[in-house]
Amino acid sequence: MQKLQELLTPPARPLRCGTLKNWRVLHEKIDFQFPDDFLEYGKLYGTGLINISKYGLKVANPLDPNYVKWILSRGKSLSTIGDPPELRSFNYYPEPGGLVPFAENMSGELIFLQRRRTDVKVVSMPLGEPDRATVYPCSFTEFLVKLITQKLDPPYFPVQHLDDFEITFEKLDWL
Repeated sequence: MQKLQELLTPPARPLRCGTLKNWRVLHEKIDFQFPDDFLEYGKLYGTGLINISKYGLKVANPLDPNYVKWILSRGKSLSTIGDPPELRSFNYYPEPGGLVPFAENMSGELIFLQRRRTDVKVVSMPLGEPDRATVYPCSFTEFLVKLITQKLDPPYFPVQHLDDFEITFEKLDWL
């Protein structure tokens, strides 16, 4: 988390992260073991938008009371698209072993957390199409650091090799 803070200054007063009660509610309502660094992110940054040059990535805040509703609505929507769960390579929460969204780009495409045994990985899936999924072998924080430093392999489109690189965090109530 320290490397992320060096690259992306957190706001002085994060948005919608006043209580750990929402972390407990998240665990009660969503059957998924969220990584600790996701909680630390929520405490430091709150709800907002990472601006990378002219590209924006809205990253959810696990302490935002609206996060649970967002997870459930996205999962319900995605689970009705395409093949039934038994024919897909990935499921969406609340399906068994389902991916949990944690970010949305400006085109509405989601980025997910995937729990496998003791590890949590990050999965990007353009347009929610499992055939186009990329599983990144890194944690939540490592994913953001590599995204910001343009060292993510494979690159996350459209954040790749930007010449006019500038990064800021903007508080934004988007959930």
